[in-house]
Amino acid sequence: MDSGPPPHRLCQLLALERAGVVHFLGPRVRVSADESSGLFTARGGAGTRVTTDALVDAFLPEPSLAESTNPLLRDLVTGGGTAVGRESAASPGTLEVDSRHRVIGPDGRAQPQLWAVGPWTSELPIGAFARPRTNAPCHRRNDALARDLLHAALRHGKTARANAANLSVESPGEPAAEPTPRTVRSLRLGVLGPGKIGSALTRAALRRGVEVAVAGRSPATALAARLPGARHVGPDVLASSCDVVAITVPLHVALALEPAAFQGAVVIDATNPWGEADAAAVAAARAELGDLDGRLSTSELLAARLPAAHVVKTLNHIGYHDVEDHGREDGDPQRRAIAVAADDQRAADAVGRLLQRIGFEPVQVGTLAEGRELEPGAGLFSGWSTRDELSRLRRELVRVA
Repeated sequence: MDSGPPPHRLCQLLALERAGVVHFLGPRVRVSADESSGLFTARGGAGTRVTTDALVDAFLPEPSLAESTNPLLRDLVTGGGTAVGRESAASPGTLEVDSRHRVIGPDGRAQPQLWAVGPWTSELPIGAFARPRTNAPCHRRNDALARDLLHAALRHGKTARANAANLSVESPGEPAAEPTPRTVRSLRLGVLGPGKIGSALTRAALRRGVEVAVAGRSPATALAARLPGARHVGPDVLASSCDVVAITVPLHVALALEPAAFQGAVVIDATNPWGEADAAAVAAARAELGDLDGRLSTSELLAARLPAAHVVKTLNHIGYHDVEDHGREDGDPQRRAIAVAADDQRAADAVGRLLQRIGFEPVQVGTLAEGRELEPGAGLFSGWSTRDELSRLRRELVRVA
């Protein structure tokens, strides 16, 4: 037997166990039935054995929207020509939605004016343990969804007013001109290595409407369940299908990447040298380049490994949990600044647009060589700073140098 929160329920169960009323069988439970005596015997993996004359089977059936007893949920996906959604392959029993909570139609395209939210959707469950004044993920999710709904209503109102105005000036019998179609492509981010920082960056970007593709060692189904809304692709196509690629693997892994896979790509170096494996990889890279006195920054070492890529150092001086929690709207005077170091201005600008999109203020601090100030233990590595504070700290470091 097992139980979850609230805590007092666990205390009650432990008291019943100590009194001999409840027995915990542990993992790998096997139950056998003796038809002659009418008794059931349960054996746990730890050796616990219980015999009783009653068995309550509380296992839940496999979830399925198509077989749901809720007619509304069932008809959303089984309505034939009137079906508006489809069941999530990564999360069976739920209605598939994209990163902006728009319902994915039977044809695989997001419904532009139909949203769904809650436990019966494929979104990552984030509602548990929310408390007032904690800026919990579910509250941020609700705020983002409310903004989308308000923007949609505003666009609808503007379109209706414009159509009414056009009708009022048309000559009798003259058909209204068709509007010129316009295609707007959203920013595309690639994440290589969806670990802690990679997953946090993916979720932050998805919540801000950025298309995200991830490449990692986990199976596609596991990544889809952990990062709903992100596309799973191979590392070899990540750069060619995205505007910016964030390398969020350990530094020693980054220094062994295949250069051809990142040709022409704008690459975020979010790595830091931690531990013996990274130290050994850095030493080997320095030896290969003849940098015996250690003058090159770790991002310069990565740029040398990926000579056809445009490397930008950023996001290595912010905690992974802060990537999700510290983003603020443009214009907020307390918006957190993120330092950006690059040798290519266009690459720095592209990464700056991404940082702006996910709620941060990009501050360019110079070249990749000057990016040494962003490495662990250096002057710009830690602490929350606004744009003005970070710029002032940078000027002080230059003056001291």
